[in-house]
Amino acid sequence: MEKRLLVWLVKKFDKDKSSMLTSMWFAVGGWILIVLITIVLLSLIKTGMISNFVLMLLSTLLGVVVGLVTLLRESEKNWPYIIPHLSRDSIKKRLNEIET
Repeated sequence: MEKRLLVWLVKKFDKDKSSMLTSMWFAVGGWILIVLITIVLLSLIKTGMISNFVLMLLSTLLGVVVGLVTLLRESEKNWPYIIPHLSRDSIKKRLNEIET
């Protein structure tokens, strides 16, 4: 577990490009998609094609996905403020200790 985290941190140090999650277009597209999914779900419930239980399950799943994407997006936005406080050399040194 520690090795996996340290390898991920080294990759984050080397990565210059920001994630797609921080893009404004991703946020706009995501909200449009959520609205369209909500409209489809409400129209399906109105026509009787799905039950209330299925609507609740799908809405819950949609909420979980939105929450996870929001968490990842905020993490990506905060990364530039965290990275100056981390030492790349100490991370590399610990990785070498684990591998030997």
